[in-house]
Amino acid sequence: MILLIFSYLIIIANFLFFLIGFGNDIGVVGGFMGGLAAIGTDPVVLLLGALLGTGLVARSYKFSVIYLVIGAIFLTMLSHVILGTTKIIVDIARFDAYLIIPSLIIIVTSFFTPKTKSKIKYTELPIHRPIRILTLIFTAVMVWVIFLNEDKSERYYKNKTIFSKYVTKYIISNTAFADRKVGWCMKTNEPSAGFKMKNYDHSNLKMRELRAAHLVIMKKNECKLIHEEIIIVNLGVTKEEINKLIKDGKTYTSYNWNYDRVLWRRVTDWTAALIAMVAVWKLRFCIAFVITRPMFTPNPKPTKSDFNIAKIIKDFIKKI
Repeated sequence: MILLIFSYLIIIANFLFFLIGFGNDIGVVGGFMGGLAAIGTDPVVLLLGALLGTGLVARSYKFSVIYLVIGAIFLTMLSHVILGTTKIIVDIARFDAYLIIPSLIIIVTSFFTPKTKSKIKYTELPIHRPIRILTLIFTAVMVWVIFLNEDKSERYYKNKTIFSKYVTKYIISNTAFADRKVGWCMKTNEPSAGFKMKNYDHSNLKMRELRAAHLVIMKKNECKLIHEEIIIVNLGVTKEEINKLIKDGKTYTSYNWNYDRVLWRRVTDWTAALIAMVAVWKLRFCIAFVITRPMFTPNPKPTKSDFNIAKIIKDFIKKI
């Protein structure tokens, strides 16, 4: 059972790695997944991975998860020697492939193996069915409130669910995945902080003149938002210097994402909601049993040892 759960975690982790990387247009992830697909379809890797998965399925071990990891490490080292590897990223992709292939075999075979009887004695009570129904209704309401209910009270409410406010936006709208543009003057090779004036009043003639003069200077020096890579390559400014100028307020920035953030937020929220509902659906019998167990499990008759104060204190200290 633990091996099956671990296999699911491996597949889910790789899927999320691919999904986040693809959604954020990260080139490294695309390169790694492409290399993983090429390595995973190699006949030698397929054969060794299938042998490892078959061995774990054919015979159950007490520490099968550890054997899976150790087996993947051993096969990676063996492939390194047999096939010859000069780059460590290839070995990492091979190790991942040796985890994925046995995991797929374990998951597929789990659908055809007979289910073992649970050691927990479960007795269906009349109250269990209403509790299961109430649990599913409560979960559906909470899933709607947390994952799907958009807060439309704000002016720009684009997918402002509770989950996206505190979780999704830090992944999908992370500035590390965006193209950064910096205010810079191309002629003078100096940072541009833009026009700054507190309490700017458009009706004030003096303020308008100052702004117009500033715009003339900016146009003369070709000051505009420029991609930071252009500044680094063509103007010889390092990224550390740009970060320091931004921190000191001597220039301003703008971020552009190469994907629809609202769409990917919604996809993430709906996926998380579906996972939550499926998890509760699979565990509904267990939840009903856990809730009703304290109410319907008869208490054993008290014995003399239950009234032994010294023994009670001693057992309490041991538990601490």
